[in-house]
Amino acid sequence: MALVFFSALAAFALALIFARTLRRKISGENSLSCGFDPELPDYPLSAVIQELKQQKFALQNEQQLQKRRSKMSESIASTVIANLPCGVLFLAPSGLVRQANPAARQMLGFASPLGMRVEELFAKARHASEATADGVLDAFRHALDGQARAADLRICCLTPSGEARQLSVGVIPLREPNGKAVGAAVLVTDETRHAERRQAEAANAERGVELALELRTSVSTIRACVERMAASDDRQQRGNLAQDISLEAERLEKVVGGFLARNGIASEMAARA
Repeated sequence: MALVFFSALAAFALALIFARTLRRKISGENSLSCGFDPELPDYPLSAVIQELKQQKFALQNEQQLQKRRSKMSESIASTVIANLPCGVLFLAPSGLVRQANPAARQMLGFASPLGMRVEELFAKARHASEATADGVLDAFRHALDGQARAADLRICCLTPSGEARQLSVGVIPLREPNGKAVGAAVLVTDETRHAERRQAEAANAERGVELALELRTSVSTIRACVERMAASDDRQQRGNLAQDISLEAERLEKVVGGFLARNGIASEMAARA
């Protein structure tokens, strides 16, 4: 009977030692990833599980927060691009338009250029100083292939409705950190009004030069007539010279009046009067 009792006691002691050893092993493995001290054999297993759940929950919250921040950043970027006064296009490496803001659509005259190729968008475009579109399209091809840096172009083109536009176009190659080409960004600025203003200013300057020449000629003519009148005692000749001065003054008045009318100055003077 005693032998059975001691055998049972030894078995119980071995089982207890085995259970403690197993618990230490489990606690040690969990402590390697969770930061628990493996020298604490009696750390409750439920507490370890609870700590892991809390860490998992915190990680999920952080991931959701990062996603919300990313979406907010994308939304802000899209809003800014959509409200830019200059046109913005994003091209795929194949030359297809992936994105176009409202300003770009308005300047190029296309309601929806998405999915169009750059050759279609700028088919009727040419350099302001050239007669063909080859140079314009080559600049886009080089940028899409990653063979060139940012290029600035000044082009003339026709919209689908036939409206002439003069555009300033910047083509910026886009690359991944490893240098792989992933497309291009295109910035478009409408300089049609500026070009028209420059042409008008050049025309006004030319008309100003013509007016100055007319004034000098008329003044020289009138002065010559006055000198001849002063040197002549012939009444008839003096009358003819006075008539010539009157005609020259009348002609000069028409020239100046025409210049003022073409430049919108006459109406302003009349309104002030």
